[in-house]
Amino acid sequence: MTKILVVVMALAAMSLTAFAQTADELKAERQAIKSELNSKDGKNLDKAWAKLAASSVPSTCGINSIDGLVSTNASILTTLVAVDNLLSEYKVSITESKDGEVEIDKFTAKTEDYVAQLPLLVAAGAEAAKAAQQLKDVQNDMKSLNPMTAAGSIKAGNWAVNATDVNVQMIERDTKMLNNLINSCKAAKNL
Repeated sequence: MTKILVVVMALAAMSLTAFAQTADELKAERQAIKSELNSKDGKNLDKAWAKLAASSVPSTCGINSIDGLVSTNASILTTLVAVDNLLSEYKVSITESKDGEVEIDKFTAKTEDYVAQLPLLVAAGAEAAKAAQQLKDVQNDMKSLNPMTAAGSIKAGNWAVNATDVNVQMIERDTKMLNNLINSCKAAKNL
């Protein structure tokens, strides 16, 4: 849980800081991002994300800790779906010419469209930190439930715990991608 808080806060701080990177550094970062996306962990995250995004948010179960975590993760999920829709184009739209220049020509969004997503991710990061703090209460409450009589509450709790993990990983990945995209746009002077 502490790791989640540290990662979320570091990402929030990173997203608000403008890094002056060279074209070579941006290219290396893009390669690292591509490697992460194509790695086994990246593919597993994609599967978990697709499953989470396609799932329906559990209804309230009457247990405050579980309902609170479900609500927090539902809010994060809404934000991440919107950001992911924009970034799905990023995965295919940044190309490099033979001389190493960055070309962004397959997607019509402007740098401002990408910059506008950063505050959303920062807010989602703050909500993820809140969710991380709620995890312990949810896990304690779930241990005390009778599986025979509280199946719906247990299902909602399991959804919320899984959603917290996936959402935090997606916030981390999306923040990296957005920062690289914005800096690449600036480097290519596509402002």
